[in-house]
Amino acid sequence: FKTGCEKTEGFIETFNSTPIGLLPGCWSKILRANSGILKPDANVVVTETNVSNNTKSVALQSRNSTGDFDVILVSPRVSTLAAGSNYRLRFTSRYSNDNIEIGTLSSSTNTATWTKFETVFFNDTGKQEEYFVDFSSYDGEDQFIGIRLPNDDSLGFNVVSLDNIIWQPVPLCPEVDNVEVINTTETTATVTWTSTPVESAWDV
Repeated sequence: FKTGCEKTEGFIETFNSTPIGLLPGCWSKILRANSGILKPDANVVVTETNVSNNTKSVALQSRNSTGDFDVILVSPRVSTLAAGSNYRLRFTSRYSNDNIEIGTLSSSTNTATWTKFETVFFNDTGKQEEYFVDFSSYDGEDQFIGIRLPNDDSLGFNVVSLDNIIWQPVPLCPEVDNVEVINTTETTATVTWTSTPVESAWDV
């Protein structure tokens, strides 16, 4: 017996406590063919793929599906997606030459209406990197965040693994990029990063 899931303001999901082949509680998936061909083994499940420093991640798998189909990871229901909430989605991936669609859903059921909000293009590095989608401009009424594989037949056996998926307020100060620690000794270290135009001071 499983009780219904209440709305939440935010979440942090690392997938480490979820058994392989399942999804965490209050997370769900939408798998539907629409007018395309959805392969029987297309799925959204937790796997042992090491995306970050964790032992597990969630994989969206199209498995050579073609045409118009949906393979969507659905977040828990959130109370902070409404206009003026000023929240963002944050996640980690290590893929290159690929992309993922971020959007909203009218429900977590297989009949939900999907609305794309933004396409995230992965950096061409093959390294673990964080990505951010700012929803502060969202003005709809949906209460579920969706992460969807794009319908791109050229990707073929398409599998994208994600980790450390976080729904959180947009911070007052943006994160810096490309942080590196070099020339370390017992008492000193050199730290470098790529700053943004709005920064004037930093906490190290």
